[in-house]
Amino acid sequence: KTIKNYIKNPKENGYQSLHTAIVLENGDPVEIQIRTVAMDCWASLEHKIRYKKDLKPNQFLINILKDFVEIYIALHLN
Repeated sequence: KTIKNYIKNPKENGYQSLHTAIVLENGDPVEIQIRTVAMDCWASLEHKIRYKKDLKPNQFLINILKDFVEIYIALHLN
């Protein structure tokens, strides 16, 4: 069992969460992701941009998302 700690080690794009995988009693693997509402929104947007629309996110968009994360974290740590 491994835990990917993207809070301690954020992804390059600013995404932060905890990910782990477990196996249910019936043998089915399940991935568990623990993240804030903001990070869930981030992940959904990036997934749509990268995989659903087959677009490459440009640096401008990445910078906006990184700024959003920094502001969100600052507001919620105070």
